[in-house]
Amino acid sequence: MVGMVAVVGVLSAGCSAGDVEKRAIESAATSFVNEYQDWAIEGYPAKIPVRLEKRVRGEARKRLHDDAIMYEGQSLLQLGRADLVSLEVFQDSADHATVNVMLDQSGVKMKDSLSGRVLASGQGITEVRLLLVRDGDWLIVDQEVVDDGLK
Repeated sequence: MVGMVAVVGVLSAGCSAGDVEKRAIESAATSFVNEYQDWAIEGYPAKIPVRLEKRVRGEARKRLHDDAIMYEGQSLLQLGRADLVSLEVFQDSADHATVNVMLDQSGVKMKDSLSGRVLASGQGITEVRLLLVRDGDWLIVDQEVVDDGLK
């Protein structure tokens, strides 16, 4: 994905099971961030992309549907991509993880595509906390924007 930092590297034979699990959690979080941005850049079409919806469960799925309803009929577009500054797994167990994601929103603008008016401009770092559960794959079950970085 353009503008995003690759988080997951090639696993070597010397990686522990914990390292492999941490990389799987990081990969799930990074994919969610990338796919949500793709949806925003497409103008939040009412139909949530399957690849995005497959990554979420529970409250996170409800929030996606709430976002789709909120943006339906609006002409809101995200211009530019946020750059992934850091991603930290700060709590994890065999089937639960919490990930703190820091995104640089400096190059992002939210624009009304009909009027051309810029509604908001990214002014720095956005902090997002993701809660994940392992259900075969790691899935996002909730997210919280701690600081949106928009002014």
